[in-house]
Amino acid sequence: MNYRGCFVFKLITHILAFNMETTVQTEIKKRALFLFQAQIDPQSGGIFCDKLETCVNDGFSELFLLLNSPGGSLRLALGILNFLELLPIKITTCNMSSCDSAAILLFLAGKHRICTPQSRFWIHPVFKESPIVHTEDELQVELNCLRQDNQAVVEAIAARTNQNIPIWSTAMLNKTFISAVDAKELGLVHSIGRIVPQSSDKFYTIC
Repeated sequence: MNYRGCFVFKLITHILAFNMETTVQTEIKKRALFLFQAQIDPQSGGIFCDKLETCVNDGFSELFLLLNSPGGSLRLALGILNFLELLPIKITTCNMSSCDSAAILLFLAGKHRICTPQSRFWIHPVFKESPIVHTEDELQVELNCLRQDNQAVVEAIAARTNQNIPIWSTAMLNKTFISAVDAKELGLVHSIGRIVPQSSDKFYTIC
């Protein structure tokens, strides 16, 4: 074999080896499945974020967030939503049964959002327990805070669906339960179905 033939042979061998290595790396995708069935509070949120950090640092390429949550802290949920959207990882969310109140914000983090056929969502005005207030000014502060929180929720939903803020504001004021079919029409979900686990998936449960 002459010099040119030897060079071409080595080049082809190198390309084939590279393609084989790339194929193997592509086939071995590390996926994490999180079943989140807790109320959203500092404890569950802290556990969730710690496990997320571990998955990212360990090189996981996909994350599936399976939700069945009654909601909880609005501001904590909003912070987790923003955190999830910053992660360099593909996220799919799935409403397994009920995704209520602040849990909808976690659901919105999915680049692809799925819900099971019998699942439902519930959106309602923000409420919170607060200490007894004694002055009109203090009552006004509490009212302004609630209004800002309500606006934050509808803005977050509208920005990630195909419906505008007035549509979601009305749904919130009416304390609306949303079926899987209606959620798809509203753009809250992209498809109705189920997540199919793989044998190599890593499972986490937060209850």
